[in-house]
Amino acid sequence: SHKLSQAELDNCTLPELSFKSIVNTNYPGLAVMAGEVGPHSHGGLDGCTNTFANAFWYLQVLGSLAQNGVVAFARSTMIGGWYEMINKTSFEPNPDYFAALFWGRLMGQVHLKTSVASSGGSVRGFASCRALSSSGTAGVTVLLYNSDASEKQTVSISGLKFSGSATPGTVQTHVRTHGSSQFSWY
Repeated sequence: SHKLSQAELDNCTLPELSFKSIVNTNYPGLAVMAGEVGPHSHGGLDGCTNTFANAFWYLQVLGSLAQNGVVAFARSTMIGGWYEMINKTSFEPNPDYFAALFWGRLMGQVHLKTSVASSGGSVRGFASCRALSSSGTAGVTVLLYNSDASEKQTVSISGLKFSGSATPGTVQTHVRTHGSSQFSWY
């Protein structure tokens, strides 16, 4: 079974957050954006930045930066390099494409300060307020991912009234609007 390094997931945005702190100190109110972080710099790494496991890293970056007030994250290539969203040979979407699609469609602009705890320590997660839908309803989207490919985890989230479990190798969203719940598994 493959398990992603929790230390790498926990520390993947430290340089960007350090930069944000410097900007906030010297230029209060200036919006901070990020891009080209971690292994994606210099074209990425074949077998690393174009794999399913990298989608967990990418979601961690998006969530951690958003939770800390970074307003945008830019990927500089759709096709090309080893971190492309679309495979340059087969034209099939790479896993990060689906992570970006998920993030853009389901996660809102207001990110909630939540803390996720799991029985094995391999579940990460983020929550955001969803924008009003065309029907005028709003809600909260919770993104959970279990980076342990073999072990189911029991999960608790502080800051929200939610508890449940995360199935190995999946990304789970929990969307709650006006008392109804939807679970989606990817």
